[in-house]
This record gives sequence, C-alpha cells and structure tokens, in this order.
Amino acid sequence: IRYIKLFKKIFRIGLRNGWVFKDPFASYQIRFKPVNREHLSLVEIKTIKEKDLHTERLTQVRDVFIFCCLTGLRYSDVKDLTKNDIHINTNGTKSIIKRIQKTKGSVRIPLIKPALEIIQKYEDDFYCNLKGMLLPVVSNQNTNAYLKEIATLCGIEKNLTFHIARHSFATVFLELGISMESVKAMLGHSDISTTQIYGKITDKKLMAEMDKISLTL
Repeated sequence: IRYIKLFKKIFRIGLRNGWVFKDPFASYQIRFKPVNREHLSLVEIKTIKEKDLHTERLTQVRDVFIFCCLTGLRYSDVKDLTKNDIHINTNGTKSIIKRIQKTKGSVRIPLIKPALEIIQKYEDDFYCNLKGMLLPVVSNQNTNAYLKEIATLCGIEKNLTFHIARHSFATVFLELGISMESVKAMLGHSDISTTQIYGKITDKKLMAEMDKISLTL
C-alpha cells in the first residue's frame, strides 16, 4: 500500500506537468485490511526457554529466538550482532546500541538478565569466535524450519517463525506495562503509529484493567 500511494503521487505530478494524460488511479481505491500479527504469550516464551532440547542445533536456534523475544531484534540485525554492539551504561548495566539494517536508524536496547545469560553462554563458542558473531545464528530458512520442530516439541500450535520473536517482544512488553514510547525506541520505529499496532487490547490486559476497577468499587 505504501508503494502504491507513492506511485500514485508520481502519476499526479506527471499529470500536472503534462507528461501523462490519463490517471490510472482515477477509479482505484486503496483499501487497508488489518492483519492479526501472531505472537507468543509470556507463558509460551517461558515454555520454549525452559524446554530441554536434546540437539545442539535446536538449542542454539531456541537461544537466539528467545534472545530476540527479549530484545525485539530482527533476524538481519541479530545475525550481524558483535561484541562491539554491547555497551556499558553509566550505572554498570549493559545495552545493545546498534544501527539497524531496515531503517538505517540506531536503537538502544537495555539487556535484562536472561538476555545477558544467553550472550555469556556463547562467549567461548568456537563458531561465534571464528565468525566474529555474538550468537550462533544459522540461515533464516533453517532457523524457521527448526523453530517449527521446537514448537511441536513444546506443544505450541502456532506457526512459529523467527519474526514472531519481534512481535512477541512488543506485545508482551506492552502488556507488562512498558510505555509505548520506550517500546517504540527499542524497536527502532520512526512513527509511533507502527508501534501502536502491537498495543491492541488482549484478553489478559483487558482482565487486568477490569480488576483494577473492581478493587476501587
């Protein structure tokens, strides 16, 4: 839709300048159909995180996936993550400060304890040190294939793909009370309306809000 809107503007410029004589968009209406962005609940994330997987390939993919559930990073950005992207804050905690590929902007993502534990797990990993990577990220195709195996082993019926980690990060962190502005900054969104897509009212959030009202009556 974004590309079509831009193309429509270009045609209107062409019409005004006499470069074209007919507007192909004259009788065309752009319609936006909202899409339900699937995500994992906090319980499902914990289930995957704590599952005892018996193969190294599944364990590594699971660790990278959980890391992105905790940071909101895309596949393209976690794949290129290096030790140089980890910075120490003034209070001694650590954050990821990285220029992201898709928007070319920079993000600052505080690292919570479970995310730091995953980084520490692979500090001496031969493959990571050889490639100069922070985490052992395999190809996107293999990652998504292995995630489907993991979902089956964990009894999760959702179509698990790597990008669901980013959706889960946004949705769960908003449910936990992190502000929309903070989630926007960590996701690297230029427009808060993009972040607001994740702010839909879930059953869990709705019940929590109703419980607040019950306590005041």
